[in-house]
Amino acid sequence: MILKLDRIAGKYSEEKGFEKVITSYKIREIIKFIKGPDVLDLGCGEGIITRAIASLNFHVVAVDGSKLKLQKAKKNISNNNVKFIHSFFENFDPPVKFNSIVMSNILEHVNKPDKLLTRAKSWLKHDGRIIATVPNADSLNRLLGLKMGVISGKKELTAEDKHKGHRRVYDMKSLKTDFKSAGFKVKFMGGIFLKPLPHKYMEKIGDENIYEGLYKLRLEYPNLCSSLIAVALK
Repeated sequence: MILKLDRIAGKYSEEKGFEKVITSYKIREIIKFIKGPDVLDLGCGEGIITRAIASLNFHVVAVDGSKLKLQKAKKNISNNNVKFIHSFFENFDPPVKFNSIVMSNILEHVNKPDKLLTRAKSWLKHDGRIIATVPNADSLNRLLGLKMGVISGKKELTAEDKHKGHRRVYDMKSLKTDFKSAGFKVKFMGGIFLKPLPHKYMEKIGDENIYEGLYKLRLEYPNLCSSLIAVALK
């Protein structure tokens, strides 16, 4: 399992190409809902989101199953308010309880997301929250792929999904269902970025004004965004 995670980590980076652009907008949305002082970044990857959370002067525990990703994260972050832990989510035993748990693009990877959410609920303080982002099956770029015949169904896993280790693609209904199954109350659900084309074409645009406009369109077309964000209360 460790080798598989490191293999995936070696192919994809949150700091390269259009993924870097998408991650910057994810951070802007996640930060709005973070409540401290104790925050868990579950599946911290290369630490891009971790670094943003740490800049708020919160105490951050950053967990990932990939040693390769954690090595990169440690190089990216010099803050002394971050503790890194190498662990699979199923085996993670938190050192403290948290005000907020961030799960950025985690739930689509795990075998049983409702069980992970149920476990994570016990890691929260009484007024704690989970902030999660997931890929959206109803996204404009996926609907375009459907019309082009690239996929035969909105929730069909593409070759890229499989390479990234995805087990599913969410829509708003299924994401809300998983949270409710774990006993959470969903406080907010929305979109992050209206991405009309695949990454390789979006990267070629290279116009920050266009990117910013597509980010703003999330408010009018949340169900068509490439990623969904949910905030759920214990």
